[in-house]
Amino acid sequence: MILTDLEIANALPREKSYKLSDGKGMYVLVHPNGGKYFRVDYRFNAKRKTLALGVYPHVNLDTARTKLVTIKQLLKTGIDPSIRSTPSSLSNQNTSDNLNIALQEYSNDELINELRRRGITIVSVTDHCLEIDTRSVEHALSEFLYGS
Repeated sequence: MILTDLEIANALPREKSYKLSDGKGMYVLVHPNGGKYFRVDYRFNAKRKTLALGVYPHVNLDTARTKLVTIKQLLKTGIDPSIRSTPSSLSNQNTSDNLNIALQEYSNDELINELRRRGITIVSVTDHCLEIDTRSVEHALSEFLYGS
């Protein structure tokens, strides 16, 4: 059953946290303190994961659904939405401008061609690792997600 904004607003806290399902893996988690949190469950590389979409009412139902569509698009292209990092968050961790990505399901050629097609700069290639420029990843993800 699809959720409505009114159902979320009227959801009362209980002794234990509970979920209000919206479908396609998205739900609102209602905590005993009354907090309402949008979450989405998904699978990536055969592992179950949960991603936070925001806190209600700061994030409304339409915004959460839009984020869900973006997450599903990322999953279709083989990108785990939980590891989308911007260069600013990487620099906070004292990480270099280049990010090493382990190859898993793709051959080197397939992955390299797809990354280049998306405008991502490849710094170096070894048998099991690609080193890419994170600035180009941020730009490519921004274009993919927001069309800018």
